[in-house]
Amino acid sequence: MVPALLAASASMLAQTFTRKQTYVVAEEATYLWQFPGYRRIVTEWFTGKAKSGVWVCWVGQSLDILLQHKEANSILENVGTTLVGWVRESALEPLAKAGLDPELIKPCVDSEFNPLQKGNHCEYATQWLIETDGKYHFGYNYNDFASLGITMNNLDEVLLREEIYRQVNTDDKYKRVATIATHLEQTSIDKQGLKS
Repeated sequence: MVPALLAASASMLAQTFTRKQTYVVAEEATYLWQFPGYRRIVTEWFTGKAKSGVWVCWVGQSLDILLQHKEANSILENVGTTLVGWVRESALEPLAKAGLDPELIKPCVDSEFNPLQKGNHCEYATQWLIETDGKYHFGYNYNDFASLGITMNNLDEVLLREEIYRQVNTDDKYKRVATIATHLEQTSIDKQGLKS
């Protein structure tokens, strides 16, 4: 699977890099980072392509995986912005090793870090610590209902999505996504507030 993924990625990038401005995401990097070829490609994105208008995003669940390899310094030296969501306490040390202020990332461990999901303006929102050039800010991300519907992963949310997919009874992925998005919108606090 990985050789096919790398081949597809290389083909896509060959076309993408002909554009003036390009945004490339190294998704699932925590898993793929174990492969030397993938590490070389992503490191080249961060170091060589940045000068030609390519912005790269490394997405992973564990910064420890990145830090275990020699490519970490090359990548971290070329990171302009870091986003940190809710993390486990064990993530504080790797984040500090990556150059983030340990005192400012401590709130990300607290169970209160993400906003309450019911009864306020933050329904479906996630909070993030944003670091750019040594400046820190907290912000919220509000996903659209379609994106939220296909990415939500708490057990109750997964069960809800599966039930809605069963009810819509179609293999058409677009209809399934539209149905879960409509359900989330119709049951949202904003929509319910408009009805009262």
